[in-house]
Amino acid sequence: MMNFDSQTSLLPILKEHLQRDPDVIRPRILRKEQETGRPCADEPCTFGELTEESRKKLRKNLRGYVEKL
Repeated sequence: MMNFDSQTSLLPILKEHLQRDPDVIRPRILRKEQETGRPCADEPCTFGELTEESRKKLRKNLRGYVEKL
């Protein structure tokens, strides 16, 4: 997915090119109704990463599990 600005006259040409490209899975061109900001512009991004404390706890639990095997 990508955002771009273009003249409407170029969209059919772009769509045809995307349909022929084997690396493009779903060639779609959509009009964006409202501007969206960067996902991490307002607050820190974590994307579900573990904190250092959670990581240590997980390692400890995994070590105990592997030792039982």
